Amino acid sequence: MSEMRILCYGNSNTYGFNAENGSRFSPNIRWPSVMAQHLGAGARVIEEGCNGRTIFDVSPIGESLNGTAYLPGCIDRHNPMDLIIIYLGINDLFLSAGMTVTRIAGGLMSLISISEERSKSPGGKPARILIIAPPPVNPATAYAGYYAGEIESSRQFAREYGRVAQMYGCLFLDAGRVIQAVELDGVHLDEDNHKKLGAYVAAFLEEKLE
Repeated sequence: MSEMRILCYGNSNTYGFNAENGSRFSPNIRWPSVMAQHLGAGARVIEEGCNGRTIFDVSPIGESLNGTAYLPGCIDRHNPMDLIIIYLGINDLFLSAGMTVTRIAGGLMSLISISEERSKSPGGKPARILIIAPPPVNPATAYAGYYAGEIESSRQFAREYGRVAQMYGCLFLDAGRVIQAVELDGVHLDEDNHKKLGAYVAAFLEEKLE
């Protein structure tokens, strides 16, 4: 692949949170770095994952985790970019009572609009955008009794995110086709699934962007 600057904007699964012990996976395991390895020397990947990040301002942890508020400055710091990958939404499902994936997808539209506007080059051309729908919550999680509604709702991410991506002309990838969250908490990825996702995204980009 020719030289390309890629921003990976996500939550703990982009950060590389290890649910087994609370540590962070090393760069050779985290999916953005694995993607970069597969894409080759021309890829310049910027990892902007943060534990607890949401699309909406619903996190009780802090304002910096509001993905919509944080994104403009993030893009400004890293411009120019060729591609912005957005992989968010699962935290919103858990942190706000009665939250629907349809509403989360509405917030995704705001992230797309911000990305298009803030990443415009001097000539007026914005970065391409890839939307990744998170895999459904693992129904075998130990918390299944608490997460029944969220498990069912999470199965709608691929459909709703795909609809939004098509509406805005974004690239779209359903992570649930190739990876599954760990049973421990139902939402985080293990080493094997990080590597699978990184390889899958790289192959997707090589097909769509060459």
